[in-house]
Formats: sequence, C-alpha cells, structure tokens
Amino acid sequence: MSTAERVQTTGWRPQLTQPASSPGATARPLGRARSRVRVQVFGELRVSVDGASLCTAGLRPLHRELLSVFCVFADQPVSRDQLQEWFWPHHRAATARHNLQVAVSEVRRRLDRSGQSESTLQRVGCGYLLRLADPADCDARRFEALVRSARRPGVDRDAVVRDLDAAAALYRADLLLAAGYPDWLLDERDRLRQAVSDAYQQLAELRAAGAEHRLAVAAARAGLAHDRHRDVLWRQLVTSSMALGDLAAAADARLRYRRVLADLGVS
Repeated sequence: MSTAERVQTTGWRPQLTQPASSPGATARPLGRARSRVRVQVFGELRVSVDGASLCTAGLRPLHRELLSVFCVFADQPVSRDQLQEWFWPHHRAATARHNLQVAVSEVRRRLDRSGQSESTLQRVGCGYLLRLADPADCDARRFEALVRSARRPGVDRDAVVRDLDAAAALYRADLLLAAGYPDWLLDERDRLRQAVSDAYQQLAELRAAGAEHRLAVAAARAGLAHDRHRDVLWRQLVTSSMALGDLAAAADARLRYRRVLADLGVS
C-alpha cells in the first residue's frame, strides 16, 4: 500500500516524539540567545535566520532535504527512528544513526550563529525539533493556529470569517511543490490540503448564510481547486450562482460536477 493510500484509509501520520517536556529532553540553557528562524513551506521553501536568508550552498542534497523535513515539521519533534526510516531504510541501525548524526550536525551548523547561541535544532527525547521563537514564524503553524481559532466554540461569525480568510491567504500552494513526492512529505501535504479545503468549505457556507453569494462562489471555487471531489462545495457553487442569477455559471458547475462523478464511476 502506498503512503498516500495509507493516509486515506487509516489516517496514518509520521511518528513524532514526545513533547519537549518528556523525560530525556534537552534542558534549555539559561542566559544564552537563540537565533530566530523563520520558515515558509507553502509553495517553496524559504528560511531566514535573524532576518537573513539562510545560505544552503555547499549542503549535500540529502542534508538539504533533511533541513526541509525540520522546516515542514517546525516546532514539532520528529523521532530519530522515523528519520532513519525515511532516509536510510536499507542501512544497518548503527550506520543509519551515525549518518543522521552527521547530517543533523551540518544542518545545525547552518542554522546557528557562529556557535554563540543556543541551538535552534534541538535534541528532544528520541528525536529532533526545530524550535521556533514564535509558532507564527512558520507559515504552516500559523495557518493551523488560525484554523483552530475559527473552530473555537462561541466565536462570533465575523471573527471566524477573518480567521479563515487569513488562513486561506497563507496557503499559497501545497507544501514544497518543488520537492516532488518523497515519502516523508506526502502525508503532511495531504493533511494540510485537507485542512485548507475544510476552511474554504466553512468559509463558503458562512458567506452564503450571510447572503454574500459572490464571496461564497469565490470560496467554493478556491476550495474545489484543492479538492475537486467535495460535494458540498459543488452544491454551494451551484446554489450561490443561482442566487446571483448567474444561470450559465450554475449550469457550468453542474456539468463539471457530473464529469467529476463520471470519472469516479458514480452515476
């Protein structure tokens, strides 16, 4: 079974370690500054350290990919065993562990400022974590925080719409498009694509409930660009187009929806 199939059928996600407070976590030294790392992972990878773009020239391709892993899972510990399985699946355990230590050391050296600060890439329990000064320093973590905020009970409709609009604006494109389809990326990419589709669905429904049908149409179309199999979004697109009196758009949406169903073998 492929990685993507495992996600769809079982909800499987990469094994993460225990939080930083778990036994064996590295204690944070007092009185030492830590470089501020900011990362963008939607669309393409961009990393800055203390405001300056991170130079990855000279990094081995595998080490550069390991940096991408830590950025995608920024502020979330990733287990050592999982990293070894992703990158050295056919090596002896001792060899894989040594290779990981060498790679982590090189990535850490690039992220830290002249060795004068507490390391940003930290050993946590049985894994590693790219620690952010603020979760908002990673666009994916900021996106998730806004989506969670929109789901809080008792939040008024306007606040939910603002949070969802802000989350959608952060989602420039799927995770690291240029990285292709490595096993370590597929599950997280699918999970966040599902999350932005959910956000657009909620946004379309809220806009329609407020008789803001042009905005509902825009949200439905944007959501379908991420997940064209969403029945709710197709129905909302047709309903809001009808409410606007745009019968041609409604008919076009029905036709395209029928084609999607036909591709799935559904009558």
